[in-house]
Amino acid sequence: MSVKRTSSKSLTNYHVNIKIKLAALWTALMFLYVYADFFQLMTPKKLEKMIDLQTPMGPTSPEILVIFSVILIIPSLMIFLSVFLKTQINKWLNICIAALYAS
Repeated sequence: MSVKRTSSKSLTNYHVNIKIKLAALWTALMFLYVYADFFQLMTPKKLEKMIDLQTPMGPTSPEILVIFSVILIIPSLMIFLSVFLKTQINKWLNICIAALYAS
């Protein structure tokens, strides 16, 4: 009787569903947003400008706030949609939205 021993140093490559991978990538993008926002606010005078309703694009207006909201909500929705949409719709939606964000 022989005992087969596997090395504890060997790596196993598990198959992960592509939908989970896509959701993880969108989640990483959201973490990058949080990271950038957190460290951008730590620079001098940034918080004071925000309190005075100033953005990098000029004074704050309802239109700019809607644009910022859409920019942030799309990746949040893509986390959910990447997992629950059908494969063909999922593929093309991820390609289009990712290309839009990359440009």
